[in-house]
Amino acid sequence: QRKGETPQGRELFATAMPNTVVDEPQIVVIHDEELYVKPLLKELAGRRLPLVEWNLKLRTCYHLFDTTKVPPQGVFYNRISACGCPEHRETTQLARGVLAWLKMHRRKIVNSPEAIPLLASKMEAQIAMRSHGIHVPKSVVAFQDSQIVEA
Repeated sequence: QRKGETPQGRELFATAMPNTVVDEPQIVVIHDEELYVKPLLKELAGRRLPLVEWNLKLRTCYHLFDTTKVPPQGVFYNRISACGCPEHRETTQLARGVLAWLKMHRRKIVNSPEAIPLLASKMEAQIAMRSHGIHVPKSVVAFQDSQIVEA
C-alpha cells in the first residue's frame, strides 16, 4: 500500500486523518456510500479545495477516531445515508459518535447529528418537511400488504 492510498487502492483526496493536526482548515466529507458522493468529491477536487474524505462504511473504513484528542479544523459535511438496512446499521452508530465528537469540539457541521434520524425514517423526514412548509407527496404508512390496498 502506497502513501495516500486506501487499502482498496483508491487515492485519497488528502491524507489527513481524523486526529491529524492540520494548519489550514479543510472540507471533510463524511459519508458511507461512495456512489452518493462521487460527483461532489470530483467537483470539489476539481476546484482544488482542501478536501478530505472520511468514508465510514464499516467494511472499507480505514480511519481511527481517537475521541480523547481534538479533531482537525474544518467544515464537516455529513452525507451519511442513514439507511436502515443491516449493511448500514452500525455505520449510522459510528457516524453519530463521530458527529457528537465534532460537535463537542464546536466544529462546523453541515447536516448536523440531528439530521441522521430524519434520514433513517421517510415518515419522520416528511413530517419534518411539512412542518417547515415544504410540499411533499402524500404518503400513507402501511405495515402489511393488505393495508396498501386499503390506502
